[in-house]
This record gives sequence, structure tokens and C-alpha cells, in this order.
Amino acid sequence: MEANFRGRVAALVGVEPGEPQSEVTWDDIGTKIDRSLRQTFGGWAGAKPEDDWETVGEKMEEGIRESVGEAVGEEEPASWETIGQRIETNVRGEIGGWVHAGPDADWQTIGDMYGERLRALFGIKAAEESPAPEKKTQVPISGDEEDTPPEV
Repeated sequence: MEANFRGRVAALVGVEPGEPQSEVTWDDIGTKIDRSLRQTFGGWAGAKPEDDWETVGEKMEEGIRESVGEAVGEEEPASWETIGQRIETNVRGEIGGWVHAGPDADWQTIGDMYGERLRALFGIKAAEESPAPEKKTQVPISGDEEDTPPEV
């Protein structure tokens, strides 16, 4: 029964060792599946059919990095660090434009201007314009007497 099942699986994955399908080992089947997957993924990434998984992975990463780099405006292949910096610059510039801080403003300036715009929108005075909060004196309670108020 196992040999029959193994033979069917072998036929499905295309193993043709020149022997009856029932004589194909699970190792043969696994090797065929591995080779087929590696060649398929490798083909998408531009790898050669004989390339190993490490090479296929490197080619895939390279292709993805180049595509993402192009999407964010990098003309030459760039490192992930350069791509990340470009994305951060683009996002910061866009958000800076929303609060009229300009495309080159730093995050602190953008945050400050955003806060100012929100305070103006809701009519809230800035901290330096607000009156100082009242100082509250905290009195330590000593003793266990419940009916005696603490001394001030």
C-alpha cells in the first residue's frame, strides 16, 4: 500500500527514474520537489536552474530591494539603509507640508508646529501663555489618630 501511494506521489511530481514508480524512494520525490521549487522561484528572481537556495534567496532579495528603491525614487540600486532614509525623508517632508513646516523640517519642528495648530484650532493657550498652576502643599500625615487633623 505504501509503495502504491509513493508511486502515485512520484507520478504527480514527475519523478521518472526509469524504474517502476513504486521503486522510487521518498528521497527521490523530495529531491524532485526541491529542484522544482528552487527552479521556479529562481526563475522569478533571475537565477540559473542549477543555482542553490542561497543564490536564489540573494537574487530575490536583490530584486525586491531594487524594486522598492525605484518606488521611492532611487535611480541606482541602493542599500536598505539608503531606502529607509529616503522613505523617512519623504514621509517627514509630506507631514511637514501638512503643517506648513516645509519639506526639510525636522521632526521636532513638525511636532511643535502641529501642536501649535491644534492649540489654535481648539483655542488652547500655549504653556508659556497659560498662568502658572497653583502650588499644592502636600502635608505628611503622622500618627495613627483618626480624629486628629494633620498639622499644616
